[in-house]
Amino acid sequence: MALPRLRVNASNEERLVHPNHMVYRKMEMLVNQMLDTEAGVPIKTVKSFLSKVPSVFTGQDLIGWIMKNLDMTDLSDALHLAHLIASHGYLFQIDDHVLTVKNDGTFYRFQTPYFWPSNCWDPENTDYAVYLCKRTMQNKAHLELEDFEAENLAKLQKMFSRKWELVFIQAEAQYKFVIFILFAARFGKKDSQAPVLNRRYGSVKTVRT
Repeated sequence: MALPRLRVNASNEERLVHPNHMVYRKMEMLVNQMLDTEAGVPIKTVKSFLSKVPSVFTGQDLIGWIMKNLDMTDLSDALHLAHLIASHGYLFQIDDHVLTVKNDGTFYRFQTPYFWPSNCWDPENTDYAVYLCKRTMQNKAHLELEDFEAENLAKLQKMFSRKWELVFIQAEAQYKFVIFILFAARFGKKDSQAPVLNRRYGSVKTVRT
């Protein structure tokens, strides 16, 4: 028999006795140890080709921390625990949409506590629709929609049929803003050029400053 789902507006008493909350509480105690600024997983800012990537850590650092601080000797056990933490949404890979952890130099980031499962945060359908729309605008093959995501997008299009144009416009604006920031980071220091958005066509062009 499946466990009853914890309601978003559940009382503190309901949360404390719910089996899922007990699991979340144990996981979050461990994640809080990982977030410790002195003894936690080393979090840093790394430089990429176009900009800086803040607040990230490598899968190798995470696995090493787990094995050292939890006295694990088997690498597979440490990987299994890391997979569980990622699958519950406490950390995520910044370049892909997978819920697993690799023991290498892949970069990950801890999720904001506001979105932790214990807070019973459910994304609004509009937010999810905007997120999926932005994914369709990206050319990277590893960011293509999975089959279940494509099905969800089709359902959301039917649900928001009357205001789908507004959803798409919002997604397009957010995506173009990200592109603008990347161009600004690239051209801002090298040759005293600054990219500006062509408001009429939504493209990016470079002008002298």
